[in-house]
Parts: sequence; C-alpha cells; structure tokens
Amino acid sequence: MRDGRSLGNVVRGLGASPQAPACLWVAGLVCGLGSTPAGLGLLYLRVPPLVLGPLAIADPWYVVVLVLAALGVALLTLARRVRWEAEAAGVRPARSRARAVVVTAVSVLAVVLGVAAGALSTLLALVDTSYLLDPASPGGARVLVVQHSFLLIGAGDVYLVEPGNPVPRALRSYQTDDGYDPIAAGDYALSWQGETPNLSIGGTLG
Repeated sequence: MRDGRSLGNVVRGLGASPQAPACLWVAGLVCGLGSTPAGLGLLYLRVPPLVLGPLAIADPWYVVVLVLAALGVALLTLARRVRWEAEAAGVRPARSRARAVVVTAVSVLAVVLGVAAGALSTLLALVDTSYLLDPASPGGARVLVVQHSFLLIGAGDVYLVEPGNPVPRALRSYQTDDGYDPIAAGDYALSWQGETPNLSIGGTLG
C-alpha cells in the first residue's frame, strides 16, 4: 500500500508541472521508437561479450534494447497518467479531439514497436549461451565460449578473458551440426601453456 501511495504522490507531483507530461511523452517516444533500430541492429552488429566477475553477457546490445524498450513503455504510461492529473488539477487544458487521437496513435505505435524490439532481443538472447570454462590460467585468465544454437544451426565463439579487462579478446570460432552444444555436453578439454589456452572442442584443437 505504501508503494501505491508513493507512486500516486509522484504522479500528482508531476501533474502539478505544466511541462512534465510533454517531457515524459517525448522521452518515452525517443526510447520506444529508438528501441526499434537498436533491435534491428541485433541482426547485423557483432558486439563483443562483456564479463563482469562471474557474470558473462553474451551480447550487451541485448541489454541496451531491453532497457530502451522498457523505458519507452514505462515513460509513455507515466506520461498518460501525469497528463490526466494535470488536466484534473487544471494545470493544463484538455487536448482537442484531433490532437488526442494523434498523440494516442503515436504513443500506441511507440509502445508496439518497443514491445516488438524487446521481444526480438529476448528471443535472440535465448539463442546464445555463455560458458566461463575452468580451469583458469596461472595468472587468472579465463576462456569464455559463447554457443549459438537455433534449431539445426550450431556455432560458437571462443574468447580469452584477461584479468581486469571486462571485454574479452576473440580467439576462434567453430561450427557444429544439428545445433549441438559441445560445452554443455562436456565434449571439450582445456589446458594452459602459461597464459596461452589450448582448447579442444569435439576433438578439434583451438
């Protein structure tokens, strides 16, 4: 109940500002509509993984698209509620019917595109699986494998994660048949020569 009352107080407080509804609406449009080209970029951009301690993010671009889409939907929803509060308080006059239709149509379009971009990024994120392999090197380096599996398509990328560097260095790529994930199946062997990894995947040395 406290959270609900707090949110209501925030909405009423924003509704007291004549500029707040328009600012929120514009920000929501920028995020919602901007998530669409960002989402399409997932199909063409190859962004290196990001490693933060034990957490490996296969493609940070997925996170960018999801954040943009979520912000767009949230800001447009908040802008609508704040507008109602502003009109009820007499801070802003009610829109004309034609303007209300245009604003609503543009808002719905931004929300639909944002949801679609978020769904696309989620679907593509499910295709990738990240593995930080053991053992580490004597100096603390790790090998990261990002497996891409979709239906009968299988491939993977191998990276070297150096201590203190969250952006790993690409080493090699491989392909598999029938969407096979050799890392999940334990079909690999990793050893080190100093700080140089020797990774065998499915019997193929890398």
